[in-house]
Amino acid sequence: MTRRIVYYRADKPGKVTPYPGSPFLPFGAFAVSARMQGLMNKVGRDTAGLAKMFVPSGSDEKGGQSYRESFVIVPGSLVKIKGLRRVSTNVVNTADHAAALEFGSGEASGDGEPRPQGGGNLPKRPLGKAGMMMGDFHSGE
Repeated sequence: MTRRIVYYRADKPGKVTPYPGSPFLPFGAFAVSARMQGLMNKVGRDTAGLAKMFVPSGSDEKGGQSYRESFVIVPGSLVKIKGLRRVSTNVVNTADHAAALEFGSGEASGDGEPRPQGGGNLPKRPLGKAGMMMGDFHSGE
């Protein structure tokens, strides 16, 4: 039986070239690669799918626009987490009433006394709930 010992050496932040004698790129290069961006875009599509499930019935259509059908996945800017640059993806809803559905509209809802700020509609948070289910990078720190 042959014994092998493997020593792990963390990459220096920002290193994008292989180490001498290695054909592999360091993790820093992989974290900003097109392959990782594709994975992040897939996670964004999954998050949008979850958000569609949380849209309350009757809240979807407003002014001819559908909140459920207005999700767009956009590659984001590079973010730095613990000194390491990484790709990101933004999940965006382009419907005119997306902010009102997500954060509350401020319009009177007719059920109960209006709030002093001028309305009674509560935030529905479909995208926020989906984001919480998917998790985010701050939860492990």
